[in-house]
Amino acid sequence: MAMFIKWEGGIQELHIPGDKPMANASDVIEVQADGDELEEIKIQFGFSVPQGHARVQRWFGDIAKSIVANLKF
Repeated sequence: MAMFIKWEGGIQELHIPGDKPMANASDVIEVQADGDELEEIKIQFGFSVPQGHARVQRWFGDIAKSIVANLKF
């Protein structure tokens, strides 16, 4: 599926592995992920980011910035 990063300059669709975010982590407003990208976030971050059971998950603010800054693409 995909991961979407929203920042003040726009929105980027990413796929893991492969793509790198165009935005600086400090500019990130929101991260949305589903499918393989969501699973990769869960694997890499464990319970250090809030997780629900929805098929699509979204994070905002400092949590979204942390995901973009630390996710291994």
